[in-house]
Formats: sequence, structure tokens, C-alpha cells
Amino acid sequence: MKIVDVFVRDTLKGSYPVVVECQGRPAEDEFVDQVRNGMDRGFYSADDIKVAKFVVREAGGRSRCKLGARRGAARGRSLCLESN
Repeated sequence: MKIVDVFVRDTLKGSYPVVVECQGRPAEDEFVDQVRNGMDRGFYSADDIKVAKFVVREAGGRSRCKLGARRGAARGRSLCLESN
């Protein structure tokens, strides 16, 4: 299980526990995709979803930064925010 933090315009909007079941080790994109796919069912506007940034971290507290859903984004800091 990992925790995905959602930031919209540099403000933490939510933290979601995510479990991805698969064989092998799931990529961080799979955790972000689970949260992004659920955002349209909540209180997020289409614009919020478009500009959202994500931080994927271990449930125990270690974090790996994931900005957006693109591979190769900055990683390894406990909090990563990027303004557009």
C-alpha cells in the first residue's frame, strides 16, 4: 500500500491510501492513475484535475515524489511542488 497526496495549485487537497494488486512490483504511475481516475467522482473540478500534482509515498512515511502522471518526473524528496 502507498499513500498518494494530491496537490492543486500548491495546496494539499487530499491523501489517499492506494493498493494496486498485480504480479510483480507496480509502478508509481499505477498508484497515481488510481487516484486520478477517482478524482472526477469527488469535489475536484476539471481544471483541478488538469493541474493536479501527486506525491507517492510509502504508507510508513518514506516518500517518492511524483509530479503529474509522467515518467521521469523529479523523485526522491519528501515534498515536491512545481508551479506551472
